[in-house]
Amino acid sequence: MLNLSDINALTNSNDGCIFSDLFKDVNGFRPRGGFAEFNSLEEFNAEYERLCKQLVFQMEEDKIRQEKNFRVFIGRIESIQELIPGTDQVHAIEILADSEDELEELKFYGYERIEWLYDLKFGSIKKWLEEVA
Repeated sequence: MLNLSDINALTNSNDGCIFSDLFKDVNGFRPRGGFAEFNSLEEFNAEYERLCKQLVFQMEEDKIRQEKNFRVFIGRIESIQELIPGTDQVHAIEILADSEDELEELKFYGYERIEWLYDLKFGSIKKWLEEVA
């Protein structure tokens, strides 16, 4: 059986380390034991390719989910603006954060906190605010 250190030695590379990172990205934990043992370099390569495909699939699913979540977020901001005429987007975001008991976190962490809270793509609020300004 080949472990990830053996793979690095056989390929004279850091492929085993890269595999470990890729595995963690896909599964949420680093490979241990049977997750990191291979009968051959070909088996390692096949598992590496499978993980790459799985990561691409997960990234596509994340994009779809985060785009949907962003539309819902924008709808909430627009609803606040309708309820409180004259409210700009920044103040509406603060009102939303306050309603979720997240205003202090917003002030400390910035929009990234709201993006995390609502599962939005990081940087999307700042980009949106620049576009609507």
